[in-house]
Amino acid sequence: MERMKVELVLKQTIKPSIETPPHSKTFKLSFLDQHLAPPIYIPFTLYYEFGNNSNSTSHCHDYLEEACKCRVEVIKQSLSETLTRYYPLAGRMKDGELAVNCNDEGVEYFETRVSNIRLSQVIVRSPDHNSVLRQLLPPCKSSCDGSMSIPFDYGFKSKTLLAVQVNVFECGGMVIGMCMAHKLADASSLFTFIADWAARARGATEDIKGPSFDFSYTLFPQKDVNDFKPFDPMLRREEELVTKCFVFSAPKIAQLKKRNVGNIICQRNSSACTRVEAVTSFLWKRYMDSVRAKNPSVENFGALCTVNLRPRITPPLPGNSFGNIYSFAIALSAPSDDNYNNDDEFRKDISSPNDLNLVGKIRDAIKKVGDKYTRRLQSSEDELVNDVKPLTSGEAIFFGFSSWCRFPIYEADFGWGKPVWASIGTIALQNTAFLMDAGSGDGIEAFVNMTREDMDEFEIKLLADQ
Repeated sequence: MERMKVELVLKQTIKPSIETPPHSKTFKLSFLDQHLAPPIYIPFTLYYEFGNNSNSTSHCHDYLEEACKCRVEVIKQSLSETLTRYYPLAGRMKDGELAVNCNDEGVEYFETRVSNIRLSQVIVRSPDHNSVLRQLLPPCKSSCDGSMSIPFDYGFKSKTLLAVQVNVFECGGMVIGMCMAHKLADASSLFTFIADWAARARGATEDIKGPSFDFSYTLFPQKDVNDFKPFDPMLRREEELVTKCFVFSAPKIAQLKKRNVGNIICQRNSSACTRVEAVTSFLWKRYMDSVRAKNPSVENFGALCTVNLRPRITPPLPGNSFGNIYSFAIALSAPSDDNYNNDDEFRKDISSPNDLNLVGKIRDAIKKVGDKYTRRLQSSEDELVNDVKPLTSGEAIFFGFSSWCRFPIYEADFGWGKPVWASIGTIALQNTAFLMDAGSGDGIEAFVNMTREDMDEFEIKLLADQ
């Protein structure tokens, strides 16, 4: 088979269809935007078949061309209309990245034609999808020096907060790739935006919620915390990392949950292990094994879990609250923890997936992030600074987790059906896993970012327990 060919056919800037009013021209970043959101883009892709089967050759070429052209126009027009309500995305960073100038400068839009490959060949869950996926995303790069973007390939405007790339396949299939600046919004905000954009495209205006800008800066105003950059130990340039997708089927997850039935801490917390807890603890354990395979002297490990604060504040915030409204839960595991009496016992038992109380540790850490925690976070930045000291001080080796499960990812219907797959590109954070619901049922897909060397060892440990 010939190599996949991606040809750029259009590059333009899409602006809001209605000018942003003067009183909304400045969008202030919150304390959480300011210090918790890393200087990276969130790369995300949605995959759509032309009809029931994008491999079908029964559609004539002219019909496919005309239909795809109409769909592309719908995407562009609905994007422009959606930006009138999500106007910060069409602005540019200003004032040292502490505010957005909502000047309607627009989002970068790229359109390509993809040949020599069918959509069905792209969405085969090949563990290593970097080379294909990177071509289907807008050509933006995050930067480890704190800037938001670097000019790349066929041109990407510096400081752009959102970029979209629509890839049209010869078979009629379509992939919508996008990159959103994390400094402005989190995954929950991204999926609220996508849901409204898709509803606008299919004409379901009654389903449009719109963003709420009332809470992020009001609850968490900017604070001056000298050189507080918790993500610095994990930042890595994308070209130094690989992303692999590991699929956990429903039966596999049931098997992992069964392992934790006898977990002492899990029993103490009186409820069964969840799907996300089971997969997270499994990945964390495999990461520990892979690190110790190269360096047996390492003993202190940490799990950094992102926690959506919207439902944990009293009263709960609306789900459409826009911004970075999340914090971290940190779980630590060391030889002195719980059932381990000495280092020899720890080293012996670390090879057994049933013995470490990782599920309980993760659950206990997340449980602490509630309304009381949020109130302390609002009153003093010391709460957050102290919480992440194990990460920033280097006293433990961390693996980061972010669960996107239960977000309405597979409901994004632009008018020609729901996506058949969704994926995450390489995010400029090493040793991290992003979890998403599998489109076909109760499974979970884990997109893991690591250096090639670390990934090779991690995959050995992970596949050894399949």
